[in-house]
Amino acid sequence: MTDTVLIVGAGGLAKEVADLVTAIGMEVEAFYAESSAQVLHPIAGVAVIDDLDAVKSRYAVVAIGDTAARKRFCGILGGRFELPTLVHPLACVSGSARLSEGVLVMQNAVVNSGADIGRGALLNVACCVAHDCHVGAYSHLAPATQMGGGSSVGEGVFCGTSSVVLPNTEVGEWSVCGAGAVVTTIIPARCLAVGIPARPVKQL
Repeated sequence: MTDTVLIVGAGGLAKEVADLVTAIGMEVEAFYAESSAQVLHPIAGVAVIDDLDAVKSRYAVVAIGDTAARKRFCGILGGRFELPTLVHPLACVSGSARLSEGVLVMQNAVVNSGADIGRGALLNVACCVAHDCHVGAYSHLAPATQMGGGSSVGEGVFCGTSSVVLPNTEVGEWSVCGAGAVVTTIIPARCLAVGIPARPVKQL
């Protein structure tokens, strides 16, 4: 019998995560969206529900890019469902990398030797996490993000599309690196950093 999964979220990312789920041989039972949420990208034949009590699956995955929402839903779901770690067949993950529960690794992503990926983190399409990197819980590395060896992003960090975190540098917890930013030094916690090199421009 094929395992089924509840996907939390009903936007474009949820459609991509549905592809990941089917690529590893599981089935999507339903999408979950809170009653106030806007369903942007429905998939024909798959229900969108707003009642967790109606779910039969033992597994749930968070398909929301916002890092604060990822943390909130991992907390809500953790006591009711198993949060599987899912790796797309087209991703490359070192046998010595450590992936915590609820991590999603999308297609063409690379996670190299000794990397440590925290609970509920999302490694989006074609990002690269080099050797001995740390990705904090609930963080989201957007498509084509590159982390150099020994670099670190804290809990809840969002790295925008094609951003770069150079080797042995650090992004503080709950900060945002804008698309195309290049981190060359320590970025403090809870700030927006943009540019080349990335500079904090706003407290969050």
